[in-house]
Amino acid sequence: MTMKPRLALADTWGLLDAKLAKAAISISGAKRISDRISQALSHEASRFRDLTALLEVADAHVTSVSYHSVLWPGWNFSARASSNGGLESAGYTHLEHAALSVESPTHLAPWSVDIREFDELFGPSTVRDKRALFDTILPAYEEYEFSWNGDRYGARFLWGLFLSSSAYWE
Repeated sequence: MTMKPRLALADTWGLLDAKLAKAAISISGAKRISDRISQALSHEASRFRDLTALLEVADAHVTSVSYHSVLWPGWNFSARASSNGGLESAGYTHLEHAALSVESPTHLAPWSVDIREFDELFGPSTVRDKRALFDTILPAYEEYEFSWNGDRYGARFLWGLFLSSSAYWE
């Protein structure tokens, strides 16, 4: 549910609804699940341990977890613990590297590539903004700047999934 349209993607609600429908989950059902998970992961200091408990990971000393996504087949959701046992990073990565042919970064479909793939297509890129995993406005949001055909562009990601890209206005 943190993929909800807080950015300038007018059709994100439709995309999210279609993704959830494929898994037989309604928007309201997804909201209830999201609220339960947020509550279970509400304590920052124990967030990674609580996540491993939710995923029923038996090894108490594990420092990273990964699982296949129901909503994004072909993607893994991975999380890594920080040195103090908190949740350092979390996000989606493609399992299979898909060869894409697009004329411009603005023609790339939402949720089609991860950050690494985007950088291979249009990089190198530089991080301009990175929000906390549980930011109340834009959780796990990252924004990158890059140059394409001599112009400055920005690209936005949530949980490692591409959202959109646009040229910067000078």
